[in-house]
Amino acid sequence: MVHLAVLTTMGEVAAAHAAQVAVVPSSLTATFLRPAPLGPLRARGHVLRRGKRLCTAEGEVFSRDELVAKVLVTFAVVG
Repeated sequence: MVHLAVLTTMGEVAAAHAAQVAVVPSSLTATFLRPAPLGPLRARGHVLRRGKRLCTAEGEVFSRDELVAKVLVTFAVVG
């Protein structure tokens, strides 16, 4: 099984990439939905709300086309 730190990092990075500006995480909540077996993983992110100083986004991590983790992140916008 894939360690939860890997799933969390993948979700956070996908969420940060979706922000499309320089950000640093200020709050993070990870929800693990099922065990992720060893093998290819993919992540996608999308912005839920973007303001001048804060951006809230989520990342989803998939294994074999099944959702295995969701990561909700509030970022401080730095750029």
